Amino acid sequence: MNMKNQEHLSGDLNNASTNEEFTHLLLTNRKRIYGFILSLGHNFSDADDLFQEIALVMCRKFGEFDVGKSFSAWAIGIARHRIIKFRQKQHKSKIMFSHKAFEIAMNRSNKMLHNIEDRSKALENCLSKLSEIDRGLIKMRYENGLKIKEIAGIVARPVQGLYKVFARIHASLHLCISRTMSQREAV
Repeated sequence: MNMKNQEHLSGDLNNASTNEEFTHLLLTNRKRIYGFILSLGHNFSDADDLFQEIALVMCRKFGEFDVGKSFSAWAIGIARHRIIKFRQKQHKSKIMFSHKAFEIAMNRSNKMLHNIEDRSKALENCLSKLSEIDRGLIKMRYENGLKIKEIAGIVARPVQGLYKVFARIHASLHLCISRTMSQREAV
C-alpha cells in the first residue's frame, strides 16, 4: 500500500472514530437537547425539525467541541442559536412570544437542564453507594428493562418481597439525591 492510500485509510479510521464518538454523545444527550427545544413552546413537529437541523449543525461543528466539556451544554448553546433563527423566520407568519418572554423561557430551560445534569450526577454517586446486590437489581430493572416478576424468577425471591426491596432502594436513592442536591445548593 502506498503512502497516499495509508494516509487516506488513516483519515477514514479517524473519521469513523469521531463519527462514533459524536453518535454516542448525541444519543446519550438527545432527550436533554430535545427537551430543551420542546420546553421553549415548540410543537412536536417543529421540535422534531429543529432537533434534526441542530444535530446536523453539531455534526459539522463536532471538531470544535472540547472533549473535556459538557456535550449537552455545548449542544444547547448551538440549539439556542438555531432556535433564535427559527423564531425570527417564524415571527413573520405567526403570533410569537415577545423577545423578553422568550429569553426568560430559555433561561428557565437552561436552569432546569443544569438541575437535571446535577441530579443525574447525584444519582450516579448514590448508585455507587448501594450494595452490589441492590445495584444488580437496579441494573436488571432499569438497564435491562426486566419486569419485577422476571427479576423475581431470576433471583428466586417472592414478587411481593422484591417490590418492597425496590421501594426501599428507591427511598434510599431519593434521600441520597435530596441530601446531595441540598449540599450543592448550600455551597
